[in-house]
Amino acid sequence: MNKQADKLKSGLVFLCDQHGKVTELIYDGLKIASDELQGKPWSTLVDEASQKKSANFMESIDSEGATVDWELNLQTDLGIETFSFAGINQGEKYMIIIAKTNREATQLVEEFTRIGNEQM
Repeated sequence: MNKQADKLKSGLVFLCDQHGKVTELIYDGLKIASDELQGKPWSTLVDEASQKKSANFMESIDSEGATVDWELNLQTDLGIETFSFAGINQGEKYMIIIAKTNREATQLVEEFTRIGNEQM
């Protein structure tokens, strides 16, 4: 990751299957995910009141290929907090990006998309 992405300490990026089960934790600058999240639905991070919205978010990724500017509430050590979400359909996997602000989420999308393109 480059220096610009290193500065984005408030992001979480992971891959999941089409059912929302986490297959790879890529980056956790938020420090809200643990290794225990691997193999479990990412929606376990989401506050109970946002569960339906998290399902709608996944449906949007599936139908549109990519989606940005979603806000969902997550349970953190500080209580319930609102985060910005973006998602990209990468075929058999989805990349989910979570950040404190839409701007940070967009920056993470751009950075990880660039990294992915460089690795191809």
